[in-house]
Amino acid sequence: MQLLVIDRDRARQERAVIAGLEAGYFATGTASLRVAEEVLTRTPVHLLLADVATLEDALGDTLGLAEERNAGVRCVLYSDHVALDHAELSGAFPGLVGVLGAGLDPLVALGLGAPRAAPVRVQATLDAAPSVPVWRRHARTTVGLAA
Repeated sequence: MQLLVIDRDRARQERAVIAGLEAGYFATGTASLRVAEEVLTRTPVHLLLADVATLEDALGDTLGLAEERNAGVRCVLYSDHVALDHAELSGAFPGLVGVLGAGLDPLVALGLGAPRAAPVRVQATLDAAPSVPVWRRHARTTVGLAA
């Protein structure tokens, strides 16, 4: 799985890339919008961590490109204005899974952006016998025998 980190804050970018590598992602970190666009265009990106201040006016275009080129991409943003950015962006970008405060640890962003297991469909019928074994605390049973 591919992680793309777009962040001008080099220390946070470094922590996010290292955390991503430790979590099993192939990770790319950049502060360059040109590099970010090339990665989004040429590489299947599964998780995008980006700083709103780094993207500035290119925020909508970058998120749009990420969703257009990478079906199912999950996006997590760092922002100094969490509530405002979440309200403005969440309806427009279905891949946006969260907006976090700029000071939060990248591990929080990775946890929020981690893929979730597909929902499991369960079908039950009334005439089906249970298939789950019942375990008893004691092995001895005296069914039908006088004690």
